[in-house]
Amino acid sequence: MSEENKVVINNEEYNFGDLKVETQAHIARVAEIRSEIARLQQRLAENNVLLQAYTQSIVEGVKPVEEPETTQGLPEDFKEH
Repeated sequence: MSEENKVVINNEEYNFGDLKVETQAHIARVAEIRSEIARLQQRLAENNVLLQAYTQSIVEGVKPVEEPETTQGLPEDFKEH
């Protein structure tokens, strides 16, 4: 028997082909569900990054725009006309 055909259930090793068809189907479904959970976790992580980026953009978007100092670097007695 090759390692590919063995499954471990409750710390016991079984030959996959010796299991009932229904049990084989359940094992396959568990693998699919685990794979889907991993995909969803990845999507959740990516969406959290997007959410943070959009949130930061909103915060930046509502900040008041600071007017540049037009007299910056000029003598104190300088007046604009």
